[in-house]
Amino acid sequence: MRTTQGEYIAVGAPEGKHKIIINKAVDIEGKLPDAEVNKMPTHERMQYMAEMVKKANAMKAVIPADLASIQKTPLSIEVTSTGGEMTINIDDYDK
Repeated sequence: MRTTQGEYIAVGAPEGKHKIIINKAVDIEGKLPDAEVNKMPTHERMQYMAEMVKKANAMKAVIPADLASIQKTPLSIEVTSTGGEMTINIDDYDK
């Protein structure tokens, strides 16, 4: 799980209720580690992210559209101080 808020990207999630979206981690040519991306100036990072999104969008979708949309996802989890865990079988959802 990864938390993204504005320019901040980190592994894990803070305590509380969260909607979940799923994105397939794919090998995209030229993809940099998050730590390196976080060090980029904002303008450069935005250009880089737009390029990565364009490359990812050109790839075949394997995740059902509803699970990839924050507006449509039926998935949610509550993270407590002891953590949280969820198993999702994407074959249970329409692609």
